[in-house]
Amino acid sequence: MTSQAPSRSSIRRSGFTLIELLISMLISAVVLAALSAVTLAVGQSWMDDDGAEQLQVKSWQVANRVHHYLAEAKYIGLVNAGSLNGSASTPGGICFWGVDNWGGSADGKPQTGEMAVISHNPTTGTLWLYQPIPASSMNAADLTSAAAVVSYSQMCDPIWVSSFESQPFVSSAALGTAVTGATFSAEWLASTTQRPVVESTLVFSNGPQQSATRYDTITLRSPTTQPN
Repeated sequence: MTSQAPSRSSIRRSGFTLIELLISMLISAVVLAALSAVTLAVGQSWMDDDGAEQLQVKSWQVANRVHHYLAEAKYIGLVNAGSLNGSASTPGGICFWGVDNWGGSADGKPQTGEMAVISHNPTTGTLWLYQPIPASSMNAADLTSAAAVVSYSQMCDPIWVSSFESQPFVSSAALGTAVTGATFSAEWLASTTQRPVVESTLVFSNGPQQSATRYDTITLRSPTTQPN
């Protein structure tokens, strides 16, 4: 038997036309774009969730540091209420008598070297702790200034607190960053039966989609009577 050559029409049907190829490429591009969009969305969601979780951990750590310092305080002085969005003319802050151990023993008198201040800087989003360096690192002039007894009226005086923060023997350390708002209040400071209580609210933000707020009520563990 003699074989017949394939017809021209059958040869045409064995491949794709240019239009069919273009349509196939267009469909492939649409599918790839959809897959890319899904992949990017999943990746962004994962990054957002991870960032939000990190912010939650950070906010807890900062609030815990504030709680530690204030719970151990001997007494509370100046309290600046602040605001939740950092818009207050006077940012949130609190001055406190941190310890009673100047010279290695407790004498029941607050001294400059025993004071501390927690202060919010809304411009940088930083919560600062101001406290004296160790006495062993102070020079003679610093030791004299740090040994000065602080009256309760001084502890509550904004000018004295500002002066304390700028003393050469006082260091500053960041308790936390991304703090967009901070408020403080104190109750029962003059009570003889109720331990002083400090309430704090710290607001954290890494952008409109990542925020956290920490509320805390802190009872002083070992308060003394109000200084003179």
